[in-house]
Amino acid sequence: MKNILFRVPIYRESRDEYYEFLTKKRDQALGREIIRNKKFGLDKSEKHEQSLRENPPSINPQKITWEFNRIIGWIDFYADGMLIKAALWFIRAKRVSKQLSTIIIEYRGKISDVTVRSKPDNKYIRAQVKQFLSEVQYGTHVKKLSKYYIDSDLLLRNLEYFDIQKLLEDLLQERMKNEKNA
Repeated sequence: MKNILFRVPIYRESRDEYYEFLTKKRDQALGREIIRNKKFGLDKSEKHEQSLRENPPSINPQKITWEFNRIIGWIDFYADGMLIKAALWFIRAKRVSKQLSTIIIEYRGKISDVTVRSKPDNKYIRAQVKQFLSEVQYGTHVKKLSKYYIDSDLLLRNLEYFDIQKLLEDLLQERMKNEKNA
């Protein structure tokens, strides 16, 4: 797929849900450490317990970054002439669990046309992209995506500054030039 305009990641859970999960795991590890210390008589002081609470046992530091460890797919927005379309890349798995060890993400096909006008202006394109992302989050186009978190914040924040209409025109002219030379 040439002419990818932007890509929106899909996560198993939102950032807040992920860090809530990590906090719960940290608290469980802390509880086990306190019980172990009491059981074996290592240090029964309140000071030691307070120290453990302030500096809890670590939880696999390689898995702390949410952005890279919980991604299960993405949506590509691409140009097809002057139209914008969306395609889905998603994890190949029967079940998406918290403990994914190896993931393979594969192309799942076109989701939908995002814009339908042949000569769209920037305001129309922005409105259509926002509406499309909202619909995808609620499972309108692909029902199973409603269970996951589509991280469109960065795209929506920067969308106002893109001249998408000009980009589409340039890509179309480039494609026509390449077809002429071929």
